[in-house]
Amino acid sequence: MTNDCRKDFELLASRGVKFKDPAPVESNFGITAYFTDPDGNHISLLQPAAPGSWKR
Repeated sequence: MTNDCRKDFELLASRGVKFKDPAPVESNFGITAYFTDPDGNHISLLQPAAPGSWKR
C-alpha cells in the first residue's frame, strides 16, 4: 500500500520497474499500479480510496 500511487509509480519506473499499464489505474477502491518482480511474482501497488468516497 501507498499514500501516493502516482508518485511511487514514477519513482519505480525511473528505476527500471516495468509496469503492466502505462499509468496507474483508477477504480472504485482506489488507484493501483501492477508490475511483476524479477522472479515473476505479480505485485499491486495500491493507494486505497478515502473512506466514504467509493463510487457506486
